Amino acid sequence: MISPLPEALSWLVVALLTVLTIRRLVMVAAALLPARGRTGGFQPLVAVLVAVRNEESRLPGLLESLDQLDYPQEHLHFVLVNDASSDSTGAILRSWTSSRANARCLELDRHAGKAEALNLALRAAPR
Repeated sequence: MISPLPEALSWLVVALLTVLTIRRLVMVAAALLPARGRTGGFQPLVAVLVAVRNEESRLPGLLESLDQLDYPQEHLHFVLVNDASSDSTGAILRSWTSSRANARCLELDRHAGKAEALNLALRAAPR
């Protein structure tokens, strides 16, 4: 005769394996279903904040990347801060923002640092 403890343990193992098998089958079935698309069409307003200082050599690549963002332009805004650059960074930023209604360029007269420049950009960003 089998003692009750091993028999109960056997049934517990069988029950646990059954539950895990059913769980796995549900996961596989869910993975085989077609992906649900996004419904509702809501797209939040996004503000891209950029603080730069003496970045004239890297700025064209950044601005090109910003131009290629795949997001509706009416929901996308740019606030670019020139942190008292001594090169042509400010002129590049002003040129880029002047041709875009959703872009704004802020100029700092003294070097404030990245954190302060980004806080200024955040205060200037549309809400």
